[in-house]
Amino acid sequence: NDIPFSIPPYFAILGRAIVTLEGIALTGNEDYGIIMETYPFIARKLLSENRPEIQQALQEVLFSVGDSSNPGLKLNRLLALLNNASGAVGTKEGAAFVDLDAVPEDGLSLGDGLKLLLSDNAESVRKLLEEEVENIA
Repeated sequence: NDIPFSIPPYFAILGRAIVTLEGIALTGNEDYGIIMETYPFIARKLLSENRPEIQQALQEVLFSVGDSSNPGLKLNRLLALLNNASGAVGTKEGAAFVDLDAVPEDGLSLGDGLKLLLSDNAESVRKLLEEEVENIA
């Protein structure tokens, strides 16, 4: 066995199933992208889950970790994440992936964004923002 790690069989089967489903979808719509379709679900998970690994991922997305030129919260990413969670996903022109910094023009209004941020669906991000406010004070 020359490979130092192995992929669990269920993970390999799941990956194959996802690739197959995306291939089928692409035959009907050549602009389909499974990442673009699933990102609102992923964004909602990032906002609501309170598990340590989710908190760490959220912190890496929202904060400038290791960037000494621009430390702290990336407000644009927070706005983009709130919009993504509501289903408005921003991309760069012609891109097949989500642009974490793009805030969709047709996204949430300020009031709707605040409602989402203060709802039970954003508990995880509120926890991080509370910690950031405590660090500032």
